Amino acid sequence: MFVTHGAIRGQLSTLIVKSERDLAIKYQKILVPLDGSELGEAAVAHVMYLALLSGADVMLLCVVPTIENVVGSSQIRIPIDIQWDVLSARAHQYLTGVARRSGWGASKIHVLVETGSVAEIILAVAEREQMDLIAMSTHGRSGVRRWVLGSVAEKVLHAASTPVLLIRSGSIGGQ
Repeated sequence: MFVTHGAIRGQLSTLIVKSERDLAIKYQKILVPLDGSELGEAAVAHVMYLALLSGADVMLLCVVPTIENVVGSSQIRIPIDIQWDVLSARAHQYLTGVARRSGWGASKIHVLVETGSVAEIILAVAEREQMDLIAMSTHGRSGVRRWVLGSVAEKVLHAASTPVLLIRSGSIGGQ
């Protein structure tokens, strides 16, 4: 028997699955966008669990800024393309580290680094790779901060044709 906890509209709920046969939906491909932050990793433990239950492959995605948005703030002049290459290499190294963590079981873990607008890239990758689920954390911003900064999770939730699992940072099972 498997037991998992989750939040639905702020209410804590428990899902009990007696066996894998009781799962109505078998995820085969799960997309996990990560931003490199600890808060951004709240969905990782949940996805590990889902992948173990369903045998799904997991794609870890990190979106780095476009070259136009990579601007050096120091006095040392470093060409923009080199700055972008460094950011991309760091993102790939970070994702590889997440993929090597214990807990993934026999799941195949893929890493992908792309460049562009974060929400747009998440949606494009989910469509292109025919993902069954997008699982991501939300930083839980509210009020003015959310209005000013926007919410990648909200944009993805409203525009995705793929089901979206949002895990609030600091929730049960989060990092």
